[in-house]
Amino acid sequence: MKILLRFRLPLCSIATLIVCSSTALPYALAAWELASPSTPQTSSSVSSTSFISSVSSSFTLPTLTYHYVESAQRASKRSVALITSPVIFEKQLLALQERGYKTIFVSAVPGHLVSSLHPSPAIALTFDDGYQDFYVNVFPLLKKYQAKATLYVVPAFIGKQGYLTQEELKDIVASGLVEIGAHTLHHKNLVRLSSTAAQKEIAGSKEELERDFGVTVTSFAYPFGAHTPRIEALVGEAGFTTAVTTQRGWDQSPESLLILKRIPGLAFVGTRKWKAIGDTAKEPSPATATSSSSSAAGKPLHRRLN
Repeated sequence: MKILLRFRLPLCSIATLIVCSSTALPYALAAWELASPSTPQTSSSVSSTSFISSVSSSFTLPTLTYHYVESAQRASKRSVALITSPVIFEKQLLALQERGYKTIFVSAVPGHLVSSLHPSPAIALTFDDGYQDFYVNVFPLLKKYQAKATLYVVPAFIGKQGYLTQEELKDIVASGLVEIGAHTLHHKNLVRLSSTAAQKEIAGSKEELERDFGVTVTSFAYPFGAHTPRIEALVGEAGFTTAVTTQRGWDQSPESLLILKRIPGLAFVGTRKWKAIGDTAKEPSPATATSSSSSAAGKPLHRRLN
């Protein structure tokens, strides 16, 4: 079934989070969030672009989510499930590259929804909260493999212990490989706030990030994965065109761009990693892997869900 949609794609920018009183707080915040249900950015002076595209009613777009990419040696039992080692992350990037995947920004998802089948499958890499290890461990690997990622930042956390500094964020944004997304001003559970307070957290984070980094921010991540139709409406009213949740899945809907599903990065490991992201292509046998790799290049590796 096909539907005709008109999209307005404003260009946006971002902000970061709150003060932490101890080194344990970042892990506690990330653990709660995971357990809950659920081309560089340009300045805001760039005008919006509108277009009409015919899209499928459902489409496959895996979106991996990460918190920490570091050694798990000093992690607590509660936070260890949120940590991906740099070695594993690099193996994931290499596997995606060899499989022919194209990494895209979450803000580019609306424009990705054209009816024709793409010559290569796409995937989005997302990182929540803006931890320091992103600059140390993730950013160099993104540059090495020329992979794109969306980094959801909390303005109140910028420069705090364990989080990215303004200078690091400016360097990251300037690379063109990372877009900043908003994650509220103080990483609060929006569902528990009044509409007025929630609107300040949502719109305020966008305004601060755009002001401090000279970019436009169009993608949003719900703290703790908490959202309701009321909160989703506030996110849309603030000017965001996409928003990610903690709901698991790879099947997305063009009618639900403010509640995009994601998959934990640690699910993309082992022999079942391709199934975990909805890739239906059969694994080549060891005898045919080499001979078939060249002929498989450029062919779609997963189907659209209609």
